[in-house]
Amino acid sequence: MPVNTLADLKAAWATTFSKRAHGGWWALSGFSLQTMAALARMLKNELIEKKPRGEVDIEAVSDAIINEDKISLVQIKRTLTKSTLEAAFAEAYDIASLCSTALQNQLQFQIVTMKQEAGATLNLTLALQAMRERTDIDKTLLQRTLAMFDNKVPISVTADPAQALRIVLWNAGVESPGATMDAMLGIIFAAFDGRNRTGVQGALIQALDRAKDDIRVVRPQGGHLFVPGDLAKIAGQSSGTILVDASPRILDLKMGRFLERAPLLDEIVTAALGWDTGLEAQVASHLQKIPIFCIRGRSGDGKSVLLLQLVAALLERRAISAITGLASLEDLQAWLQSRPKIQPGEPIHGVELAYIDDLPSRIDANSFNRLIEECYAFASRPAALLTCGITETLPKTSNIQFDFFSMPTPTVKDQKLFSHWVGSSTTPPFEPRQSLATMLVDLRRTVSGEASLADQFEQRLRGDGVWPLARQVIAANLFGVPGAVLPEQAVALETFTFEGAGVTLRADQRDGGIELGHAKYLEPLYLQWVGGPEFPKIWGRDIGSIISIALRNGDGRLARTLLGRVVNMRVLRKRLKRLGYGGPHQGPDFLNAVFSVVSEEHDDVAMAPLMPLWLALHRAAKGAFTYDIEARASLLLKESAAASINKVQIALQLLSGSPERKTDTNTREVAQAYLASVVDEPAVVNYYKRLVSRNRSGDLVLVRNWLRRHKRSLQIVSVLASAILAAKADVPEYRSMAVRLIRAHPTCSGLSDLVRILAFSPIEGDEIGSIDSWLSQAHPPSALNDVYAQLLRVQGARRYLARALAWLEQNVDFANNHHLLVRLIEMQPDYDLGPLVQRWFHSHPYNNGRYSVIGAQLTNQHFKVAALQRVLELLAGPRNEHTRYLFAVTIPVVKGMTEQEVRALADRLPMRLQRSLGALRAARSSRSKSYRQ
Repeated sequence: MPVNTLADLKAAWATTFSKRAHGGWWALSGFSLQTMAALARMLKNELIEKKPRGEVDIEAVSDAIINEDKISLVQIKRTLTKSTLEAAFAEAYDIASLCSTALQNQLQFQIVTMKQEAGATLNLTLALQAMRERTDIDKTLLQRTLAMFDNKVPISVTADPAQALRIVLWNAGVESPGATMDAMLGIIFAAFDGRNRTGVQGALIQALDRAKDDIRVVRPQGGHLFVPGDLAKIAGQSSGTILVDASPRILDLKMGRFLERAPLLDEIVTAALGWDTGLEAQVASHLQKIPIFCIRGRSGDGKSVLLLQLVAALLERRAISAITGLASLEDLQAWLQSRPKIQPGEPIHGVELAYIDDLPSRIDANSFNRLIEECYAFASRPAALLTCGITETLPKTSNIQFDFFSMPTPTVKDQKLFSHWVGSSTTPPFEPRQSLATMLVDLRRTVSGEASLADQFEQRLRGDGVWPLARQVIAANLFGVPGAVLPEQAVALETFTFEGAGVTLRADQRDGGIELGHAKYLEPLYLQWVGGPEFPKIWGRDIGSIISIALRNGDGRLARTLLGRVVNMRVLRKRLKRLGYGGPHQGPDFLNAVFSVVSEEHDDVAMAPLMPLWLALHRAAKGAFTYDIEARASLLLKESAAASINKVQIALQLLSGSPERKTDTNTREVAQAYLASVVDEPAVVNYYKRLVSRNRSGDLVLVRNWLRRHKRSLQIVSVLASAILAAKADVPEYRSMAVRLIRAHPTCSGLSDLVRILAFSPIEGDEIGSIDSWLSQAHPPSALNDVYAQLLRVQGARRYLARALAWLEQNVDFANNHHLLVRLIEMQPDYDLGPLVQRWFHSHPYNNGRYSVIGAQLTNQHFKVAALQRVLELLAGPRNEHTRYLFAVTIPVVKGMTEQEVRALADRLPMRLQRSLGALRAARSSRSKSYRQ
C-alpha cells in the first residue's frame, strides 16, 4: 500500500529493500543543500567559535527549513559517472514506487557531485538504460520519477553538503560525527511538518544540545575554519593605494582591494578541483604523504593573493564545503595531529582542506618532515594543503605529494588591466622580467607624482625613532623571514603603518618576529638605503644583528630559520648578482659579516643551535669563509654546557658527505666518538640505521660497537632489528642481545618489531621462553597483530596457534588484522573458524583485506563453497585490482571441481552470477580476456 509520509516511506524502504536501507538517498533525507549549509554555520558559531546562542542563527536555519515547499532527498556522488547515475535513478524509481501520489508531489530528488563525467546526464534515454535488466517496468512511474528530480538543478556540481557538518562536529570534540549528525537531523526531522516554526526552532535547540552532549574530547583548534559565506565580498571603501603587506589579509580580500583576474582565477579553480577529485584515492593508497596543491613561481608575482582568491572562490562557488586557514607551523601541527586517522579499508568521508600562505617561509623542512612522519606513522589522515611558494625554496621531501600550478609572469595585457584598476592615465614602458609587485608600484607612482617611496619611508622611520632597527628587520624580511626585535622595542614596530608614494605598508607580527612588507617591495628600498661597494657586508651585518636578537630572546628556531635561508650559496650568489654584486667574493663577504656580528655578541655555546648551519655555510663557501668553523664545532662536542641535541646535529654535519671529503681525520673521529656515546637522541638512532642500510664493512663495525655499548638500552631496538636482517656474521650475537632485551622488558610493547623479526628465522632455545613471557603481557593490539601473524609462519608455529586464535577473538575489530586471519585459515586448525570469520567480515565491511581473506577461504574445505559464491558476487560488480586477484586465485579452484560440483553450485546461483562462473570455467590463465573484457 502506498505511503503518505516520509517517515512511513523510510520504514517501508527498510522493510522492502533491507539490503539498501542505509546510505544512498537516505543519508540526508528531508534536508536540502541550503538547510545543511545553514546548520553548519549555526554549529560552527555555537561549538567552535563559542558565540552566544542568538536568535539570528536559529531563525536562519528554521527559515531555510520552513520556506521549502519540497521534501528533499539528496544523494552524494564524489564523481558522477553514467553508471552511478543509472544506479541512483533506479533506486529513485524504487522509492517512488512506494509513495502515494501526494507524497510523490512532495518529494524532490537531487544529486550532488563534485565532478560530473561526460554522459552522466539525466534524461529519458538514461532512465530507460538504468532499467534495462528489469522485465516489468511501469513507464508511467518511470516518467513520474524523472519529474520528481529538481526541475532546475537535478544534478548539482558542488561540495558535499554534509562535509562541513562533519568537520565542525569533529573539531568540537565529537568522536562519531556521522552518528551525531544522524541523531540531530532525526530530531529536527521529527518536528518538521513544513510550517510549525516554533516546533522546528525547539528541535534545533534540542539538536544543538545533543551535539554538545556528544562532545567527549578537547581537540586543539589549529587555525580558523571557514565555511561558505565567510569570505563573501562585503561593501567597503578601497584603500586607494597598493597594499604591500608581507601577506594578503582576509579583510582586504572581502573588501575588494585585490584585482581579480577572472581567466586566471577560473584556470586555477579548475586545476584545484581536478586535484581535489583525486584526493580520496591518494589517502586510501596510504602513501604516508600529505597531498599539497602549490602555486609556485617568482617572488612578487602575486602567488599569495591568488591563493587567497582561490580559497574564496572554492568556498563561495560551493566547490568545497569548508577549509581551515593556518598561519604557522604550530597551527599546522595542531590541525594535522587532530585530524581523524584512517586505517586501510575504512571509508573516507571526504578529505579536509587547509591553506597556509607561503609554506616554505612558515615551516622548517626538518620539523615538517618529523610532523608528517609522526602523523602518518600508523594511519593515513584525510587531510590536504593548499599553499604557494617561490620555486627555489619549496621543501624537497619524500613526505609531500605535490601538485603544482605555475604562476604566470605578468604580461602587457596585465599591465594595462592593472593600470586601469589603479586609475593611471600613463603607463611606463613594459619590462618583460619585471615582477607584478614592482610593476604595481611603478604604476601607482605615475598616479601620485610624489617623492620616492624609499625617501618617504626612511623619513617616517627616523621620525618614529625606529631607525636603524626597522632597516635590520627589513634585511631579514628580504629572505621572507620575520625580523626578531627585543620585547621593549616590539611595541613601536608592531603597530607601524605607512602610507605614501601610492602604497600602504603595515607591520605584521608573525612567528616571533615582525614583517614590514613584502620582500619584493622592500628590496629596492633597502638597496637604495645601503647600496654601494659595501652593500653585501652591510646586509650581512644587519642579518647578523637580527640573528643575535633572536638568540638573546631565546628564539633559536627563528635564528635557525633566518640563517637557513642564506645557507644556499648558489641562490645567494644569484641574488647578489641580480642586485649588481656578482663578484666571486661578494657571497663570502656577506656570510663572514653575518658570522662576525653574531660571534661578537655570543660565545660558541650560545651559537650551538646554529653551528650545523655555520658548518654547511663553511662548506658552501669553499674556503672563502675566514673562520675555522670545523675546529670550533669539534671543540663544542666536548663542551658540557652545550645541549645534547645541538651537539648531535653538529656531529652529524661534520660526518655528512662522502668519506673522501676533506675533513680533518681527528675531527671525524671526534664526531664519531661523540655519536657513539649517545643513545637517547632520535637523530643518532636514525644515523646508525642508515649505516646498517649502507651495508659497508666499516659502517657495520661502527654499528656493532654502538649496539654493544648500549645493549641494555631500549633505544637501540630499531637499529638492532635492522641489523638482525642485514648482518651475517654478527646475527647470533644480535639475536642474543634481542633476547636479553625482551627478557628484561617483557611489558615493553615497543619491542614488538624485534619479536616479529626474530620470528623470520626458526625460534629456538632461550628465544622461546623470552617470547612466551613477552606474549603473556597485556600489550595493545597494535603491538601484537603483526607479531602473531609472523609467529604463525615460523617453524613450530602451532605452538602459538591457540594463543593467536584467542587474541583474534578478542580483537576482531582491530584494523589491518586480515594477515593474521588469512594465516589461521591457511593452517586449518581443529577449530571452527566460521563464527570468527563472519564476525570479521561484519566488522570490516570496507577493508580491502577481505579479498585476501576470501582468497584464503578458497583453499579451506570448510569455506570453499561460501567463498566461491562471495567471489562470484564480487566479480559481477565493479572491476578493479582486487577482483582481478580473486579471478586469478579462483581459476584453479573451479578447474579442480567435478562437473557435478559445478552444476550443484550453478543451481544455487542467481542468473546474474552465471556469467562470472562461466568466465572462470573458460579461463586458461589469470590474464583471461573473458573477465577483463
